Amino acid sequence: MTDNQENKLRMYFTVSAICDCNAELWADNEVFVADYKRFESKIPQIEKCRDLMKIENIITGSIKSFDRFELEEMAFYMSGKILSFAKESGNQALFAEVRNNRDNLVNSTDIELIGICDVLADQASTNLNQLLSFDITTESIASLQQHVSLFYVNINRAKSSHLKTKTADEQLRKLFKESDELLRNKLDNDIEFYKSSDPEFYGQFKTARIVIGLEPSTMNEIRKMVSAIN
Repeated sequence: MTDNQENKLRMYFTVSAICDCNAELWADNEVFVADYKRFESKIPQIEKCRDLMKIENIITGSIKSFDRFELEEMAFYMSGKILSFAKESGNQALFAEVRNNRDNLVNSTDIELIGICDVLADQASTNLNQLLSFDITTESIASLQQHVSLFYVNINRAKSSHLKTKTADEQLRKLFKESDELLRNKLDNDIEFYKSSDPEFYGQFKTARIVIGLEPSTMNEIRKMVSAIN
């Protein structure tokens, strides 16, 4: 979430805590009850979207990055072995086809890296008998191909996670918009009923509505207060 959204969520928690602490004052006010319940129901929905986005971002970043790094290392190793064979045998065409330095691998796109690995696996298989003395085996070729397949799966998984994150972000924006409208168009009007009869509740509500940028420790206290009330 953005800093602005985080600050708004903190304000929502504060408003919720103030209203719950003063529930006996508005429990018989059907209009206030209906508007508040609609507003309150938005908070866990916002938290759910926020948590989903965090999880998907972690999955996308950690798994894909780890698999890519390992694949780059395997490609660099096999490329070096095939290059040594090509140089020793004078096969200039093969040398040019499989020549890959670290920068080339690191700066390649995901699809380009897969293409590089496919070429290496194909050339290693074609020249396997001669490459045995360079420590290239059917097992090492199979391992590279397996990692390519896994990496490809994770690319698609990353795309899926990105789509989930995008959907959650759109839902999050919608929930914040609806929550703001409920506060501005409903509860901000409903609280005026208590301006004279219960000025302390009225003042606390008005103060809560402008709370922004609370410290994490303060936010934790608010959450504990809300949990204790509920």
